[in-house]
Amino acid sequence: MATAIQHLLVIGLLASVLGILYGWAFRHLPLERWQVFGVIPVCKDGDGSWQGLNLTYYGMINGCAVSCALTVAFVLMAAVGMSTPVAGFTLGGVLLLVAPSAKWVARLVEKKRHTLTIGGASFCGLVGTPLLLWLLQPVASRWISVQLPLLPIISAMAIGYALGEGIGRLACLSFGCCYGKPIDELGPVLRHLSAPFRVVFHGATKKAAYAGGLDGRPLLAIQSVTSVLYTMCALAGVYLYLEGLFKSAYLVCVLVTQAWRIVSELARADYRGDGHISAYQYMAAITTLVGVAYAVVLPAVPFQVDLVRGVWALWDPAVIVGVQLAWIGVFLFTGRSRTTAARLFLFVRTDRI
Repeated sequence: MATAIQHLLVIGLLASVLGILYGWAFRHLPLERWQVFGVIPVCKDGDGSWQGLNLTYYGMINGCAVSCALTVAFVLMAAVGMSTPVAGFTLGGVLLLVAPSAKWVARLVEKKRHTLTIGGASFCGLVGTPLLLWLLQPVASRWISVQLPLLPIISAMAIGYALGEGIGRLACLSFGCCYGKPIDELGPVLRHLSAPFRVVFHGATKKAAYAGGLDGRPLLAIQSVTSVLYTMCALAGVYLYLEGLFKSAYLVCVLVTQAWRIVSELARADYRGDGHISAYQYMAAITTLVGVAYAVVLPAVPFQVDLVRGVWALWDPAVIVGVQLAWIGVFLFTGRSRTTAARLFLFVRTDRI
C-alpha cells in the first residue's frame, strides 16, 4: 500500500512532466508551423498539382489527451479492484457516448457541420454516464455477477475528463480555436491582470485568423489558463481519490471545471451560438447541479485503494492495444482537417538522378 507521501511524490512527478510540456507548448503551438504535420494527396488537378488532405496536430494532441485520460481513469478504477474487462468496457462505452456528441452538439448549437465542441461532449459524459451506469447496475449484477462501484467510477472518470481537457486545450493552441478576446479590447484592470496570459496566433489557416480576423493580435490565452487550471484540478482529484475521498475528488473536478467553463465563456471571442449567455454555459450550470445531486445520492462506500495494483493492471496487452486504438480513433475523428486544404506539386530532383 502506498502512503500519502508516495501519493504526493506521484502527483509531483506528473506535475513536473506536464509543466515542462506546457511550458514548451504555450510558446510554440500558436506558431504557423505547428498546425499541420502532414498532407495526403487525394486527387490530381488539371495543372498537375494534387489536392491534399491536411493531417493536424489538433488531432494528434487530442488523441494523446484522450489516451492519457483513459489511462489515468483505468489506473484509478483498477486501484479499487475493478477487473480489467469491466473497467475497459466501461471506459470504452463512455468514449463511444462522448466522442460523437462533440460533433452533433456543436451542430445543434452552432449550426455548423465541420466543428467540434468539448463543452457539449463533457455535458453528455458527466451528466449521462452516471445515469447509464446506474441503469446497467442490475444487468451487471445478474449476468456477470459484478457490483459496479458507482462513486469510484464516476470520480475516476471526472478526474480523467479534467486531465484530458487540460491536455486537449493544447490542441486548441495548435489549431487556433477556442480563442479569447483581444487584449486591447479588455478594460484597463483586466488588461493589466491578463498581461501574463496572452497568446498571438500566426498564420492565415489558424481559426482565430480566418474566423475572427485576429492573426497577429495579442489575445487572452483562455486555452493556456484552462490547461493549467484543469490539470491542477485533475492532480488534486488524483490525490483525493488515492486517499479514498472519492466524493471530494468527484466534486472538485466537476465543480471547478464547470464553474470555469461558465466564467471563461465570457472572455471568449469565437462564435458560441446566439445570445449573451451561450448554450454551453447553460450546459455547464446543469452539469454542476446534476453533479452535486449525484454526489448526494450515491452512497460513500469505502474502498481500499492500491495505486500499485492499478499501475500493474496497465501491463495487459488488451489495455495497451485498447489505448492505442482509442488514440487512432480520436485522431481519425478530429485530425483530418475539414476547414483547411492543401495543394501539392510533386517533381523529380534531377540533380540526384
